[in-house]
Amino acid sequence: MANWGFMVLEYTTFDSFLIDLCHTVTMSVENKSTYQSYLLRMWPRDSRKDSPWQFMLENPHSGERHGFAGLAELVLFLQKYVNQNQINLKERTMSKAIGTSGIHHITLTVSDIKQSTDFYTQVMGFQVVVEFEPRIALSNGSLLLVLTPPPDPAQAIASDRFNENRIGLDHLSLSVDNLAELEAAATFLEEQGVSHGEIHDLGPGFGIYVMALRDPDNIQLELTAPHGD
Repeated sequence: MANWGFMVLEYTTFDSFLIDLCHTVTMSVENKSTYQSYLLRMWPRDSRKDSPWQFMLENPHSGERHGFAGLAELVLFLQKYVNQNQINLKERTMSKAIGTSGIHHITLTVSDIKQSTDFYTQVMGFQVVVEFEPRIALSNGSLLLVLTPPPDPAQAIASDRFNENRIGLDHLSLSVDNLAELEAAATFLEEQGVSHGEIHDLGPGFGIYVMALRDPDNIQLELTAPHGD
């Protein structure tokens, strides 16, 4: 049986643990350079009538799945897995370069938590994962998005609006399945009174269509769809 290595992280609050728990448990096979990401999906209790599971640990590459009715079952499973494979949780070999495996989460500073939460849930299709005042974590099933007010109000700029010409974020790009979905999104945005740009084909080099829009704080968003076969 192959030995696996868990990434070890420390948390100063239970809220930060919840954010991490709702996203990815990363495991690496010993003596191999590849990583396997196990996506940990979480649903509010009784919100999924079609499934008894509150947590689902899933390998998106192999299709392997493990369902858990509660947090206690999940923790016991991980403990058993660690013990069976004699994993050393205190050490993790790192190559010369940091081995990252994708975006863990994105945190956006916003002026009005409720206004931004309404926009990202009602327009962009995210769901609330956990509230830890003054922050709130949202997910669309593949991306964890955290909304926060300015961390230091004394340094916040009055009536500030996002501007991609400042150092930092330019835009946040989200994917839809195909061009038809992108066109449907454009129609939905118009129905919601949300302005957006035209759909542009970036050509065979990129292989995607893109459409720009803005959130309530003027943060630039982009929807992308892959070229069809």
